[in-house]
Amino acid sequence: MSVDWDAYRESLNVSADDVSWADSDDLGQLSLSTFMLERTGVRRDLSFGTLRLLGDGVSGHAAPLDAVGTVLRNFQRLVLATGLAAEGFKSVQGRLPAGVVQKTRLLLDGVPTPGSMILHVVPATSPADEIVPSGQTEITPPEESQAVDRAVRDALGLLDAAREAGPDLDESRFLRKLTEAGPRVATTLKDLADSLVAGDFETELTWRQPRKPRTRVTLTRAELVYVAQAIQSRQMEKEPVTLTGTLRTVSDLSPLRLDVAEAGIVNVTTSNLTHELITSLKVGMRVSVRADVTEETSPAGEPKLLYAAESIDILAEN
Repeated sequence: MSVDWDAYRESLNVSADDVSWADSDDLGQLSLSTFMLERTGVRRDLSFGTLRLLGDGVSGHAAPLDAVGTVLRNFQRLVLATGLAAEGFKSVQGRLPAGVVQKTRLLLDGVPTPGSMILHVVPATSPADEIVPSGQTEITPPEESQAVDRAVRDALGLLDAAREAGPDLDESRFLRKLTEAGPRVATTLKDLADSLVAGDFETELTWRQPRKPRTRVTLTRAELVYVAQAIQSRQMEKEPVTLTGTLRTVSDLSPLRLDVAEAGIVNVTTSNLTHELITSLKVGMRVSVRADVTEETSPAGEPKLLYAAESIDILAEN
């Protein structure tokens, strides 16, 4: 029996740009999701993705729990960061909007296969609850993509751009995209690459959204090392900031403690300052500190901001 694939493609209730399949799995998923949409009028079928771990870090279909846990935590952080960047929140500072945090949360379903470990992830928020929260459909069909769909595709797009960057990093699409995304995305992307390398993993990541082309990227250990080194060499994780406040402690052996009105007490390292400048500072002085801020994650997964002073100006007393 022969099948007219072009005729079938035209019969689907989706635009030509969105209809794409690479194998029978894609075709089956596309057919099922289109059928569901035609029956309900509102998207209710979940997107899903896979994170496949390969390499020397996998033995049979087992891998160290701590290494896998770190990779998963950093992948979730990257998805959150790309979701925040899409909404304009690119700084490593400030409170995270709860709505974006909730809409980019992923749930895990792990399936082992010999020689690798495949981890299945799905959105924590259902499509209908996010796309049509009132339960009422509009005359104009609503946007089908969830925030997590866009965030994961952006994250995988960055990884794919990094894989294609080559030796001319400064002219690469990867550096342009990462600069636009901001330091939070750079930090989480580097942490994900570092955790995969530390676990001795290679990886393949995929994301399938109903009635959309599948997104997939595969990275070797060498490519993951390149990602981390590229971000570090261009200091993409650093964000310049100016802190104005009152010095509470001064030492040439430990960080300064600066009382900043909007942030409370902030520790600022001084390794980039001269000894003469540090010894000229006194407790109680009002100062303006130009610093670089980076985000570091504790073993428990808690983020912490680190400030490194680049220069200090002593302000005149009122």
